[in-house]
Amino acid sequence: MTHPARADVAAALCERHSELNLRIVMDPEPDQPPWVVRTFREGWRAADRLASHHLLLQDDVLLCEDFALHVDRVVRLMPHAAISLFADWSARNSATVRLAALTGASWAPVIGRFAPTQGMVLPTDVARSLVDYLSNGGAVPGEPEDITVLRFFRSCGIQPVIMVPNIIEHREMPSIAGNSDLGLRQSACFLDPLPRGHEWNKEVLRTPVVPYLRWDTGEAYCLEEKKAGEPWNFLEARTWLAQQGTTAEALLAPLLRDRHVSQLLNSMSPDIEPRLLQEISLVSHMTAMVAEELGSVSGGEFRARPKGWGPTGDQALDSLAPGTLRSFLDMSIIDQHRASLRSLAQRSAMLGSRTAWPTPA
Repeated sequence: MTHPARADVAAALCERHSELNLRIVMDPEPDQPPWVVRTFREGWRAADRLASHHLLLQDDVLLCEDFALHVDRVVRLMPHAAISLFADWSARNSATVRLAALTGASWAPVIGRFAPTQGMVLPTDVARSLVDYLSNGGAVPGEPEDITVLRFFRSCGIQPVIMVPNIIEHREMPSIAGNSDLGLRQSACFLDPLPRGHEWNKEVLRTPVVPYLRWDTGEAYCLEEKKAGEPWNFLEARTWLAQQGTTAEALLAPLLRDRHVSQLLNSMSPDIEPRLLQEISLVSHMTAMVAEELGSVSGGEFRARPKGWGPTGDQALDSLAPGTLRSFLDMSIIDQHRASLRSLAQRSAMLGSRTAWPTPA
């Protein structure tokens, strides 16, 4: 799906992936004010009625190696699912992707206000229903398509899921939809190529709480499900931790005493606010603690500890700091400290995997 102003970008994507037989769908009213829903609707309308599933890509994406193979495998595993192939590294959905990556689950539930639409696969009958919905009053003028489609899913009782790892990446280019002010929006967990022999499973992450680092404030929060099918609630991490019988300071104390963590904090603090670095460490720590409590898909402890959680888990942790800090710092500063930020998240998570929650009194 594209706009005439970016027809060349869409054509290049089709040329790079001739094996997919991609077809280009244009905005049917390009002279009108930008509204992605118009093109989104036409993209799903193009579904072949004889096909079981339909894939819709936005023009500004990069596909992983062996993309078609991975799509085929996951559709066979989850034939009735509404599947997003991407999650923004700073949105609420990124938090479930990271938690799923640390537990080994191949699927993260959509918990935010929108379902990622950079790349999506739907059963053809669902795609046809979506077109009817968008054509008959379901679309709110001016509303982003990712919010509209999530409302559609909820009206149908469909829980959309996100592939973990992500198999597409979002390219940096000017946004026709007016999202350029949001900054760089990359994947929470894009792997290219995926490890040889990578196996997808049917495990969908199930958790009552998800630690989350807010991209707009740089503060640690938790997301809690209050009602099935509804957006998850925000709760300050310190409030949630108090309910668990502990404090952020109690969790941070051993981290700050850890020689490796303290060295990383000291080396980056001249360029990055110490408060932000501590919140990154805290959320990484809590995410691993929750993941440890949930247990891994393989059962028992994480197999790759203490070196990490394999490529998927490591990549998910790697995106945590840049996804938040890009709201506060120039990307050149973030890239300068990229290796140290990665080490901070991974070391904090490793220590979190060894930390038990307080025993209820």
